Amino acid sequence: MARTCTSRGVRCSQRSTRGRSRSTACAPGASCNASSSRSPHAATVGCAKLGSAGGRSTRARSGSRNGDDGGRLTKSAAGYRVRVELFQAEWCPHSHKVRQRLTELGLDFTARQVAADPDERAELKGRAGTDEIPVLAPDAGEPICGEDDILAYLTRFAERPDADEHRAKSREEVPDFAA
Repeated sequence: MARTCTSRGVRCSQRSTRGRSRSTACAPGASCNASSSRSPHAATVGCAKLGSAGGRSTRARSGSRNGDDGGRLTKSAAGYRVRVELFQAEWCPHSHKVRQRLTELGLDFTARQVAADPDERAELKGRAGTDEIPVLAPDAGEPICGEDDILAYLTRFAERPDADEHRAKSREEVPDFAA
């Protein structure tokens, strides 16, 4: 059985498989009513529920999509999230701010280290059209370049419950970087 809803022109569907329902391709902000709204996923990416088996969460299929950005969904400590790569350098304060925000949101990411010399960042230039960092690259979709644009993109996600504690630890442990 499949039910669908559409929000802001993005298709969202829910399929029932052996008594388990799974929502795929729900857009951030979508008002998907394909299942109940008890999931923490609902507040994060806007679909009513990613998976249910008698109230128990079920794992997302590896091919599940977040229709707005095309990112694959992965289960992290805070729930189902978009999987992304962050092209960055540890010494870069802009990269640090983005990593800090990803932590506050509970979003898993793969850190892709770049060369210190921008002229040696051919892979980044080919992927994102720039040699400046940071760049956030969803699994599928357009890369987001620069700290300001990345932080604006990340506003669609809810913070994890201990985000304030992460900010406090950051201020305590790394006073040179503002959290």
